[in-house]
Amino acid sequence: MNARVSELVKQSRHFGELVLHKSCNGEALLTTKLVGETFEKNLERIWKFLTTNKVSSIGIYAMGGVGKTTLTKHVHNRLLEDTENFVFWVTISQECSIMILQDKIADVLKAARLNREFFRRNNFVLILDDVWKKFDLEKVGDPLRVEGCTLILTTRSLEVCRQVGCEEIIEVERLNKNEWWNLFRETLGQETEVIDPKVEEIAKSMAKMCDGLPLGIITIAGSMRRVTCIRVWRNALEELRESIIEQDDDEEGNVFKVLKYSFDRLDLLHRRCFLYCSLYPEDHNIPTEEVTSKFISEELVDKRKSKKAQLDQGYSILDKLVNVCLLERVKSPYCLMAVRMHDLLRAMALKITRGNARNFCMFAI
Repeated sequence: MNARVSELVKQSRHFGELVLHKSCNGEALLTTKLVGETFEKNLERIWKFLTTNKVSSIGIYAMGGVGKTTLTKHVHNRLLEDTENFVFWVTISQECSIMILQDKIADVLKAARLNREFFRRNNFVLILDDVWKKFDLEKVGDPLRVEGCTLILTTRSLEVCRQVGCEEIIEVERLNKNEWWNLFRETLGQETEVIDPKVEEIAKSMAKMCDGLPLGIITIAGSMRRVTCIRVWRNALEELRESIIEQDDDEEGNVFKVLKYSFDRLDLLHRRCFLYCSLYPEDHNIPTEEVTSKFISEELVDKRKSKKAQLDQGYSILDKLVNVCLLERVKSPYCLMAVRMHDLLRAMALKITRGNARNFCMFAI
C-alpha cells in the first residue's frame, strides 16, 4: 500500500488549488437534515455497499440542487462515527483538468502518509464531489488500485458514472409531495407558523412550483421566514408565478428562475453583496472577516458610518443572506467563520452580473 500511494504522489507534476474539506483530523462536515424516505433509503443503500466491502466505487448522480452533496455528507459523517475508515473529501471545480484532479488526489494521499494509523488500518474512502467531466482513472493514477480504497463520486451526469466505471450507480430523485411540503415548513421555522388555511394553501402552491427540488424549496421558504401577513403571501405567490411563467426546455434554466425569485426579494444592498460573493471561486469557503472587509473597501456598505459600524453592517448582511438560504455557513480549517455559495446559486449570480455588467462593477477577488 505504501509503495502504491508513493507512486500516486509522484505522478503529481504541480500542486494546484485544493478544495479539501476534511483531512485526517476526524472532523464532521456541516450539513442539513436529510428529508424524505428516498434519501433515507439511498443512505442505507450506500452504507450497505460500504460496510460489506463488496463495492470499490459508487456513483451518485442527479441534476443540480437535488441534494447529492447533502446525501454524501451524511455518508461521510456516518463513516467517521461508525467505522475506523479514513475519509477524504475533495470538491472538484467545473474547470478541473486531469492534471489538477491528479494533484488533488495526490495531495490528499501525501497528507495521509504522515499518519501511521493510515497504513495500520489499511482502508480509506475517497469522496470526489461535483465531478463535471468524464475522466480516465488510468490517467488520473487510479486510486482504486491502492489496497483498501473505496471511491464515491457525485455528479450531474450518468455518463460520468459510467465512464469512470462505477460499480454501483445511484440516482437521487426529487422529493414527493409530502416530503417537499415538510421541508418547506421546516425551513420556514417556528417563527412562521402556517396556521391560517388560506396562507397554508398559498405556501403549498409556492412549494409546488419548486418541483420537488430541495435547493429551490429551501431558498423560497427561506425568503418567506417571519412573514405572517396573507397579503404579503399572496403578493409573493404572484411574483413567483410571474418569474417562472415561461418554462424552459433546459431544467437548469427553470431552476434559475425559482432561485432568482429569492434574490429579487432582497433589497439593493443585499443583492450587491450577494453578487459580490459569487466572484469567489466555485465551492470556495469564503472567510466572513475577509469578505466583510471587502464590502467596506469596495464601498458596498454605508461609507458614512464608523469602521466598527461598517463591520457590524457587513456581518449583518452575511447573516441575512444565510438566514434566507442564499449562503450557507461552513467549517473551514483556515478561518474561524466562513460561508459558501451553492454552485447553482453562484451560476445564477454570475448570469445576473453578466446581464447587468453596466450596473454592477466587477471587482477582483
